[in-house]
Amino acid sequence: YGATAIFSCNTGYTLVGSRVRECMSNGLWSGAEVQCLAGHCGTPEPIVNGQIIGENYNYRGSVVYQCNPGFRLIGVSVRICEQDHRWSGKTPVCVRKCCLSTPANGVTQGTQFNLNDIVRFACNPGYVLQGAIKSHCQPNGQWSNALPKCKIVNCTDPGHVENGVRQVLPSGPHRYSFQTTVSYSCNPGYYLLGTSTLSCQGDGTWDRSLPRCLCKFALFFPLSAAVVLCDRPSMPPYAQISGDRRTVGSVIRFSCIGQRSIVGNTTRMCQLDGQWSGSLPHCSGTSNLFPTQHAHLYVFIVIFI
Repeated sequence: YGATAIFSCNTGYTLVGSRVRECMSNGLWSGAEVQCLAGHCGTPEPIVNGQIIGENYNYRGSVVYQCNPGFRLIGVSVRICEQDHRWSGKTPVCVRKCCLSTPANGVTQGTQFNLNDIVRFACNPGYVLQGAIKSHCQPNGQWSNALPKCKIVNCTDPGHVENGVRQVLPSGPHRYSFQTTVSYSCNPGYYLLGTSTLSCQGDGTWDRSLPRCLCKFALFFPLSAAVVLCDRPSMPPYAQISGDRRTVGSVIRFSCIGQRSIVGNTTRMCQLDGQWSGSLPHCSGTSNLFPTQHAHLYVFIVIFI
């Protein structure tokens, strides 16, 4: 009798009832029954273009903010009811997304951007940018500039080589687009001076200069040798010759008549000293081309072309 009780609640809880109670003469406590109820933060601030998930507004309760499709959340998505009956942090906002595609054969940083964000565009090696190099995200969710394009770089025609042929292996829509290769080879009797294959580079130039096809005989004979003539070549029996030029570097070819076969060099070249290279071949075997009944009769055919 006469005792006094003082009540208090833990942090974050609210006392309901009589804070001070006294034991009365009738054996009962004065005042109302005491309860500690969780603190209440009230309804959290709403979010435009979004929604709040969760209804526990008591102490330590939490709610989650979400944005509608097409919008992006800026801020912290979760807020907690704290002991001072206030929600933690600040109310987030939902802003419209600026979605962006990457140009074909190009690059960008990121795919989703916030309001006023700036994006810069660049193209892969071998491509040039056509359009704006940058754009910023506007309040309506649209970009300030249209998506640019990356156009493939083209080289000019590298040209033909005299006394040679070329093969083009295109790599793009244009005959001489980036990474296209052009291969050169020389006609018989000529050799290639330089690199046989050219490649179109990313800056629109060829990686090497055009080669040349030079006469093979020019390696061995000076220009003054053109006045040297070889004697008219000897003719083996049952043989024929193709080629009638006798200047330095000229080549003649031997073949046999009928079923005979050539023995020795089939070709001879006029040399700088006026002599034919190699030795004179001959024809062996049996010839049925000119059958004869006369002994000791020989037929010689000489053909100069």
